[in-house]
Amino acid sequence: MNPLVRLFFFLSLVISILICDTILFLFVHLLLIVIIIVSNKIRKKWNIEIMKIWFYFPISGFFFFLISIIISDKELSFIFIDVIKSTIRYFGVVSLMLAFTILSKKDDLISTLKNLEYKLPIKSKTFDQMILFLDLVIRFYPSIINQWKNLLRGQKAISV
Repeated sequence: MNPLVRLFFFLSLVISILICDTILFLFVHLLLIVIIIVSNKIRKKWNIEIMKIWFYFPISGFFFFLISIIISDKELSFIFIDVIKSTIRYFGVVSLMLAFTILSKKDDLISTLKNLEYKLPIKSKTFDQMILFLDLVIRFYPSIINQWKNLLRGQKAISV
């Protein structure tokens, strides 16, 4: 699949999840996410990555519930339903974007965006600068993370 088509497909699903108002449609979106994950055979890698952040979903839902009880004047049942819907949305968006990053590791989105810019008759210096910025961020982010981990290990070794 073309990287731009994949990007627009996943972004439209994310927007659809955020707009969705009923719990039934949210579960339909979750079923669609499961189908995407299983059909692309990324279930093991997705499970490994989602388990790293799994505990944030109930914690954020709990804090949202507490804040809503304190601030809102709605009934407890309505607050509980809102918390469930927001937690499902949160989980759906994170799961979908995780699936997107796993599927897009092989694709070069930056070169596809550059090709799209060259094929379009409209030339924009701002768009070209945004692509360059994105390319630099994606290229140097792993080395920055690696340097940060080395710094933390060094500080831990000298007990700072």
